[in-house]
Amino acid sequence: MADNELVFERSFYIGNAISLVALGIQIMMFIMSYHFMSPSSNSKASTGYKSTAFYTSIGAALLFFDIIVTSCNLIFGQYAWIEHRNIDGGSVAFIGQNMSAWYNTWGTASIFAIFYIANALLIFQCYIIWASNWKIVVLPCLLYVASIPMAILNLYEGAVPNSSYFAQNAVDFGVPYSSLTVAVNGLVTLSICYRLFTMRRRMQSFGLGNHETDVYTGIAAMMIESAAPVTICGIMYSVTYSKHIPLAIAFASIYGSVMVLSPQLIIFRTALGKAWSTELTERFTTVATTMHFNESSHVHQIVELSGIAFW
Repeated sequence: MADNELVFERSFYIGNAISLVALGIQIMMFIMSYHFMSPSSNSKASTGYKSTAFYTSIGAALLFFDIIVTSCNLIFGQYAWIEHRNIDGGSVAFIGQNMSAWYNTWGTASIFAIFYIANALLIFQCYIIWASNWKIVVLPCLLYVASIPMAILNLYEGAVPNSSYFAQNAVDFGVPYSSLTVAVNGLVTLSICYRLFTMRRRMQSFGLGNHETDVYTGIAAMMIESAAPVTICGIMYSVTYSKHIPLAIAFASIYGSVMVLSPQLIIFRTALGKAWSTELTERFTTVATTMHFNESSHVHQIVELSGIAFW
């Protein structure tokens, strides 16, 4: 067996294991998010019907498509390493001959669906954090739309008989698609991080300490709200995929897992009342404005913000 073939199979196996772990985490987050957001919940973070329906629908869609992706990959692994391992050429031959099988095409289409749902939520979150400033999200939206035909062509080329997602014709469209997707992730990440960092500095300039600001503008909040891990994993995947490195399939699984977990984390923070929302952005603006006007007279007020008191 050639070294590249061995690396590819190992990467595929490891990728499946990572996907299963991520799927388990996602199922738990989805259940907990729905519980805390439900109007019938006793939690103070419970939201209204429309908000619950919106975030639950997104979370359910992400979970649904991720189950399809993981199931298709597991079916492919079972066929290659168990059911058809004794064919001429072994599992390597089976993998090479069936990369364009219906279950692989279905799985690829589902991962594309995950990416578009997740990126749509991330762009929406950026729009919210920037106080509904549509100019901030114009470029990410344009790149988002531009990636759609590349994804369709990539899917079509990978579904052609005796072809695969990693065949040259598919890669010719896959690289522009992944590059545009990573560009969307990167722009959104930088925009959100910059916004949260400046808001943190502004709030601290009015006397608020780290304890009061960390929940919404701390490092952890920046990483989750901006989906920074998605951008990092996307860059690693795009590089390995464009270079035809066998490890690309492992990075694809990692990238897909992080892509589906990031929006679920945002939804979970929303369920806990710790994520950014239109109301929260307005209240932060009110805090800053109020403190600015009271600064000269040294008057300090307590402003309630989702259970946190700002002095």
